Amino acid sequence: MNATPDPNRIAFVGDLHDNIDAFIHTTDLAVSVGAATIIQTGDFGFHRPADLELLQIIIDERDPGVDYRIIDGNHEDFTLLTPDAAEPAALTRSITYMPRGLRTTVAGANMLFLGGATSTDRQWRTEGVDWFPAEHITDAQVDRAITAAGTSTGTATGPVDILVTHETGSVAFAALAHNSPHAQTKESDPLSQADRTRIDRVLTAVHPRVHVHGHHHARFAAPLDGELTDTLDVSLAKETDDGSVVVLDTHGGDPDQWTWSVPVSRTVFTYNDDQTEVLDTQFTIDTLPLRAWAQVELPWPEPALPDSTPRQTVESITSNYMALQRHLGRGYKEGHRGPGSHPVLSRRDALVIRKRLSGHPEWTDVAAEFHRWLVEDDLDALATHLLDPDPRFDIYRDFSPLPQMWGTPALQLWAAQAARQHH
Repeated sequence: MNATPDPNRIAFVGDLHDNIDAFIHTTDLAVSVGAATIIQTGDFGFHRPADLELLQIIIDERDPGVDYRIIDGNHEDFTLLTPDAAEPAALTRSITYMPRGLRTTVAGANMLFLGGATSTDRQWRTEGVDWFPAEHITDAQVDRAITAAGTSTGTATGPVDILVTHETGSVAFAALAHNSPHAQTKESDPLSQADRTRIDRVLTAVHPRVHVHGHHHARFAAPLDGELTDTLDVSLAKETDDGSVVVLDTHGGDPDQWTWSVPVSRTVFTYNDDQTEVLDTQFTIDTLPLRAWAQVELPWPEPALPDSTPRQTVESITSNYMALQRHLGRGYKEGHRGPGSHPVLSRRDALVIRKRLSGHPEWTDVAAEFHRWLVEDDLDALATHLLDPDPRFDIYRDFSPLPQMWGTPALQLWAAQAARQHH
């Protein structure tokens, strides 16, 4: 269900890569929380007239009044985009391309746009077909952005509140490279380093309150260090990954009054009375906080069911525990399993979660505990922590694919079983 559009609400969207499912997914998330403006941060990928016509139809079906703006990334057709254009270019009635170095005001926030980045896989691409030299950020474009930041144009007056780019700066990149394998592939590329140095120039000259970008396919939010300690860096995930959409509510006020959130979609299953059959499947939208990466202490949560829960309720859930496992083909499995296999996650998924968590030195204990639960098949610990509403446990909900894989009711059954064991 779509919320009433709020002119003070902006959704920032990460890389889409010409993925129509990702466009639908991110647009649905943005419209569902009432964003009147959507700003896509490059690697949009949709440029052919037929593609753009389809996107307009999708927008019209959801909210024909939405203002959808894009910048360019490194995976674009630059025969159809002009990064040095002096004015925004309307691609459809709703979708507008913002060339590099332009400034405008959206929802009361002064924004500066600077697309562009480097393709580290350019040696496997064909120039003029799927790779274009115009992807690189130039010194002239940086100069233009800095000049625009110091110039009042139309409604855009005063300092820049938000810098929107595809590439990020050096400080944020160093943090991202700890967590994002995709970012690590760009670490030693000299042209990518040059792009980040150019972004650094803009950041230092403009000193925005917020820097929003894509390109590295990783959700990240943290204040920058050094000269830019007052700048919040927001990195967006890609396509349909959690964190590919981040929502800003300006409330029509100053940046100190702004609030941020991360809408995510979850699958919820409706079961029959004995929990052995799925009657309905529906998608819901949850919102997570834009949580900075910081030390998180995670004690064992309280049991999912309080002591006041009627005994028959606990027994009913317990009796359906194995039935649900059999129906979904998940949970503990008797007999032999292949080495490295896991009853809930594939080996690859388990390793990815471990890598994502262990990439943060401040989360060493969290990573070790979470991985132990995975290796030991401790579904009770996983489910109970995932369901505990305490914000300290958001880290598990952010990183775990389990809510998407199972749906909340299935997790509740496992957590209930864990609660019974605690009684």
